Amino acid sequence: MTSPSKDLEVQPEALAAFAATSRGRAAQFRELRQRFQDGHVPRHAFGIMPASFSLAAVYAEQFEACLQGLAEGAEVMADIAEGITDTADAYTGTDVASTDLFAPGA
Repeated sequence: MTSPSKDLEVQPEALAAFAATSRGRAAQFRELRQRFQDGHVPRHAFGIMPASFSLAAVYAEQFEACLQGLAEGAEVMADIAEGITDTADAYTGTDVASTDLFAPGA
């Protein structure tokens, strides 16, 4: 097993770009959820035959599960964006503090 490199370089701008991409994905999940919601098939569209009741019930269950999954996807992407932004800020803050600590005349 090799030891990890001692020269770890963090690029806050790359982390910020990744966070922005995650925020974009969250927005896409929200948009997809709205479009999916707009395409909802109402109960009466399944008809009145006895089998239509169970079909409509299964559809409603699956439809709600999809809506929930899309909402959770948006939340996860937003959480990732927030965590990555916090990480980038922490690295930037550490770099600034280190620079200030060793600045001439400090």
